[in-house]
Order: sequence, then C-alpha cells, then structure tokens
Amino acid sequence: MTTYVAILTPPARSTKIPSPKDRPIGKVAEELSADGIIAVFGNTLYRQSGKLLMDGLSVQNGKWITLNKVPIHAIHDRYPSQIRWQSYNDMMTAKQDTPMGNPFSITMLCRDKIKTQRLLEEYNVPMPPVVSEFTEFQKKLGKWNTAYLKPQFGALGQSVSKVTKNSQLTTVLPSVVPGKSDPAILQRAVLPPTGWAGLSVRILVQRTALSDWVLRPAVLRRSKTDPVVNAARGAEVLPAADALPQFTMTKIKEYAQQTAIALSQTHDGQWAVEFGLDLVIDEHYSPWVIEVNSRPRGRLEALAKLAPRRFAQQHKEACAQPIRFMATAYDCLPTSFNQDPR
Repeated sequence: MTTYVAILTPPARSTKIPSPKDRPIGKVAEELSADGIIAVFGNTLYRQSGKLLMDGLSVQNGKWITLNKVPIHAIHDRYPSQIRWQSYNDMMTAKQDTPMGNPFSITMLCRDKIKTQRLLEEYNVPMPPVVSEFTEFQKKLGKWNTAYLKPQFGALGQSVSKVTKNSQLTTVLPSVVPGKSDPAILQRAVLPPTGWAGLSVRILVQRTALSDWVLRPAVLRRSKTDPVVNAARGAEVLPAADALPQFTMTKIKEYAQQTAIALSQTHDGQWAVEFGLDLVIDEHYSPWVIEVNSRPRGRLEALAKLAPRRFAQQHKEACAQPIRFMATAYDCLPTSFNQDPR
C-alpha cells in the first residue's frame, strides 16, 4: 500500500527550487518512496467527495514532480502558522480528523511559555523560575538580580533581553507576527560558567514508536559576549558532546526524555512526533530547560555542514523520522497512554 504524507510548507521564496539531491529532505523523500511512503510538499489542502486531497511537489527519479489531487493519509506540519495564519486556518478546516504530527493544540501549548513551564514543572523538569504578572517583575528582580525579559509566545530570540532591577521594563514585547505584540514574561537568569556570557543547547527528540523516543546529537551555542546565545545573533555552534562534561550530557538527555513524555500525555499527545528543547548551562555545568519548540529547525543542519561525515546521516534520519512515524502509525495508535514519569 502506498501512503501519502502531506508536508505542510510555506510557498517557495524563489521560483528556482534546489534539486532534491542537493537537500537532505529531497534525498529523504526519494528514499521513503522506495518504502511506499510518498512525501508531498505544499500548502494546498482541500476536500472532495469526503476525501482530503492535496496539490504539491514530490520527488521521483531525483527530480521534483507536481502532483494533483493526491489522497492524503497523514500530515507533518512545518508551516509558519503564526505569520500565515489565514491560509493555515483554511488548511486546518480541510484537514478535519486526518492525523497530523504535532497538531495545533501541541504547537499552541509549546508556544505559550507559561503553560509549557507549568506542565513541565509537574514532571520535575528543572526550569528557571518565571513570572507573567508585571506587578511582580521588580520584586523578583530584587531577589534574582538578573533575568530575561521575553515575549510569552516566543519571537525566535529577537525580542529577548537581559535585565536588572535598574532596567526599563515593559508589559509587552514585539511578537514574531509583524505588527503584533505579546505579553512580556520574566525568567530568572542562569549564571553561565566562568569565561562565558552564555551557553545554550538545542536537542532534538523524536518519536520512533508508541512510547519510544530517539535523541539526536545535541548542538551547543556559546558566546563570550552575548548572553542571548542565539545562532542568528552570531553565537558559535558546535557539537555539545565535544565541549560539555559527560554528566551534563546525561542530564540533558534525561530532561529531553521527560519533556517528550510529559507532552505526549497532553491532549492530542499521541500525535506528538518531535520537539526541540532549548537548555542553558549554569556555572556548575548543570542544564536548565528554558523552552520547547514544536517545529524545531536548523541546529542539526548546522552540525551536518560543520562535519558532514559525522552528522550528515543523523540529519537525514532526523528529516525522515516524523514522516516515517506518521506514515506507519496513522491507523493504529490508541488515543491514550499509560506511561507517566511522575
């Protein structure tokens, strides 16, 4: 049986699309087709005679081909729903009950930094304290000395700033959506190891079966000058295992597993397929989870470019795993789980 998995992606920025052989996801799409799994990339979902159909691109014989009215069995969501919310809503209306990896309810939970933190705290995942009531900001800063002011629903690191009790604070910050604002939240700063302004780790955790998760190589971002250690802001990127102590790596993996299990216990959690955890490293090299992304991207790709012999295959496997999971599990997953780490 051939299984069609829709990969929701935004419209291409250019009419010139790189050859499939030049992109890991293109190579993955061709390899999956040999197993009867057809990945269809696009953003046009619609209903016809009760069936969910899609128009999009797929890979055949090393080339992109156009497919029309493809019957979709499952969906892997990589669409920027915040910025392109109107077209996303149209696709979700057409979707109805078709299984989707990391469904909108999971994405919304991860996007809300307060709700995510409160959930993970119940599962004993270490996270720096956070407050959302503006009237508490100065009081907490007097106790913490330093903290990070962030938008509650995330902004790709662009609206994050380090503050002290003498800083000018605000109730709102720019959103990832142009022209919009989000409520500001305050998170206690984690003091970095001596000699560093900040050390941050991203680790990708992906579902391989009903209650099994695989961890991809963790990526370290570090800077001697910028406490907001974001690759987009110039932080150095390297394999975390090459620079962090073994006990730190063990804790990172433990917290990643705890987080994945916690999120898989929530509403629609049976369709949670992958998460990108951001952690910061403190002065004693202990990790703290600071946020979870439901549409992780980029970090493992950076390692694959840095050391292709070491990480290129891992990058390909990471691209394939959510698609493979949705293709093989869409018709057999139960609606509840009994695994609870608390």
